[in-house]
Amino acid sequence: MTVSPPTPATPSGSGSEQRDGRALLLAAHTQPIAYTPLTQIPTTGEATYLGYLYGTLANTSDGITDGLSADLELQIGFTPSGVLVGGSVENFFDASDAPITGSLTLSAGALDRSGNPNDDATFQVSAQGQLIEADGDQLDFGSLLEGDFLGAQHEALGGAVFGRVEHNGTAQDFDGGFITQR
Repeated sequence: MTVSPPTPATPSGSGSEQRDGRALLLAAHTQPIAYTPLTQIPTTGEATYLGYLYGTLANTSDGITDGLSADLELQIGFTPSGVLVGGSVENFFDASDAPITGSLTLSAGALDRSGNPNDDATFQVSAQGQLIEADGDQLDFGSLLEGDFLGAQHEALGGAVFGRVEHNGTAQDFDGGFITQR
């Protein structure tokens, strides 16, 4: 049975809509996982990938949110040597569906055209920004998205998110994932 990939949520989507959309995208593109052969990733042109970023903070006893989900937009410019990446992460919600304001900016993207997605991530991009919880807590967010193009014709892009969140001078790990489709 083939699962039709869903349309990612619009910025007006809720946290539960993001979780539902994320589950559908993951099912469509990772069960089973099929990495795009690097020779099938274009060397010219552009594509926009829409989907989700999600994850959890390491310290569950500090009074700030423990889980986050958001809408993710990746704008990819393909080049012979790699990729140019722009985009943003917006429309954040915590694990209880409370909105979180702020956004992350994507920059410094790279594609290792000589890599092997079966061994290591071939795509990466940095995500930086500031988020504010409903009670005013400020979260300074810095992370790296690492993953691979998925599908025979680079229909999707997904992988892991590793980073740090600083709150009131204390940093903690953020671990999660991302999944997008064009």
